[in-house]
Amino acid sequence: LVVGSNTTIYRLPGSVVKAWFTVSNKSNVILRNLKIVGPGAVDVDGQDALGISGSVNVWVDHCDISDGQDGNFDIVNSSNYISVSWTRFSYTNKSSNHQYSNLVGNSDSKTTDRNHLKTTFYYNWWDNGVKERMPRVRFGEIHVVNNLFSSNTSSTCIRAGFEANILVEGNVFSGVKTPIDLYNGDYTAVTARNNIFTNTSGNQTGNRTAFTPPYSMPVDPA
Repeated sequence: LVVGSNTTIYRLPGSVVKAWFTVSNKSNVILRNLKIVGPGAVDVDGQDALGISGSVNVWVDHCDISDGQDGNFDIVNSSNYISVSWTRFSYTNKSSNHQYSNLVGNSDSKTTDRNHLKTTFYYNWWDNGVKERMPRVRFGEIHVVNNLFSSNTSSTCIRAGFEANILVEGNVFSGVKTPIDLYNGDYTAVTARNNIFTNTSGNQTGNRTAFTPPYSMPVDPA
């Protein structure tokens, strides 16, 4: 399903989309209240349940996204000013070997992504079945605020990749492994503050001082 510019798609009660959405080189898009169910995550370089590429000003709100074939929801190719709120990501037993949910920036060599991929994740839930990429970031300035991480299959949650600049605040990590993965050390900065960690293992801290968001918003206590 290819989404055009200046478009809002809103789900009627009870409906489920068993396909994938693509927002490519578009602007001013709202996807709200959607339940998107993919065929299951398998490592065949398939489709994401939702993919945003080269697009600006996109808001994904109150969605439920599961079992994307390659991933649940990726943001790539110099997309910018993306907001993701009140959305649940998960995988079921139909997924077998690629339960990697959210990729922001798809290559270390794609230097055109610098100064792009500015994204806010707030009030989201990474639920059971997700193994990695909650999200996995390259280049972008990413604000991860007031989310819940509770996947019972996690190996890493937030991963800071090449030139990633991430502010992690007011989140709850419950029963997960490696809440904050500093990976190869080639990130720009990761700041972690006011998060809660319950029954977790692995790194919980950031390193260096991340960007300051250019907007004001209430940050609830974790």
